[in-house]
Amino acid sequence: MSFEQTLKQFKLTLDLMDTIESVYPNVLEQKLTLSQAGVSARVYNSWKKSGVFQNTAIGRGEDQAWVRLNIYDYVWIKIIKVLRDFGVSLENIRIVKETLFKSIYDSFERNEITEMVNYQNPNMNEKEKKEAVHILEACFDEYQLLDDVNKTYTYIISTLVTRVLLFSEAPYIIVVLDGDNILPLSTSLEEVQNNKEIAEFIERRPNLKIPVLPIIEEFLQDPKNDENLYLWGFLNLKERKIIEALRHGDFKEIVIRPKHKQTDEYTIEVTTDNDIINSQVKELKKLLSLNQYSEVILKQRNDKHVYIRNKKIIN
Repeated sequence: MSFEQTLKQFKLTLDLMDTIESVYPNVLEQKLTLSQAGVSARVYNSWKKSGVFQNTAIGRGEDQAWVRLNIYDYVWIKIIKVLRDFGVSLENIRIVKETLFKSIYDSFERNEITEMVNYQNPNMNEKEKKEAVHILEACFDEYQLLDDVNKTYTYIISTLVTRVLLFSEAPYIIVVLDGDNILPLSTSLEEVQNNKEIAEFIERRPNLKIPVLPIIEEFLQDPKNDENLYLWGFLNLKERKIIEALRHGDFKEIVIRPKHKQTDEYTIEVTTDNDIINSQVKELKKLLSLNQYSEVILKQRNDKHVYIRNKKIIN
């Protein structure tokens, strides 16, 4: 990673924490059951004993009725399942967990900043080095003031999930086998393509790419997770009204205007085909939850129109 990328990552981590807190203040609440995450209590407890699952359970017991998860826990469970499906040992999954469940700020000490800047930027002039050190020290000091709850937002796995929720980005977790060592990387395909050194490192070694976006899309589209979409604020009351109108056919037409102008409008017309309706509901929940629209127009049977503008758009 270049120094420019490193500096951007340090600043972005704190910016994402502030933004996700303001847009989805309840996102850390543990509301999801193990069954909704697709894992049994027996497997979950086995993972905990093996050290591959962060201890986030709340309640008075370890049985399935009391364990609750948040969206970050859910994503990690799905990642564990993928790794296990590909034969990755619990020991190596524990290494992946130790990387993902820490902040980028945990990778160095404050008194190492000047040395890091000098090492990564030998051609930078003294004024630029001083400015870079000042920025990193300010970020580090801000991080140190965070309580344990807010530091959770800065975990690497948290920033990946946040990038999906706020910007519909498509980050990857890439697990690379380097000799006897397993190296987890968090990045995007675009970032890999733009960094020749990283791209060559990955291409020359066995690796497994796990995209985060489809994991979250699957969660958003699953009907059994609907209540959590509302509890965590992924869908607000107006967006929920649009979903219910589509489910019950109580409309003439729904027009979705995309957030990005280069994307065409998406129009839904009334149908009595339940399979089509269910498919449309899934697609609409994903689109609304991931803030991929600027405006929705609900054309009702009485010819009145309901306009819903996206208040969650992040520039």
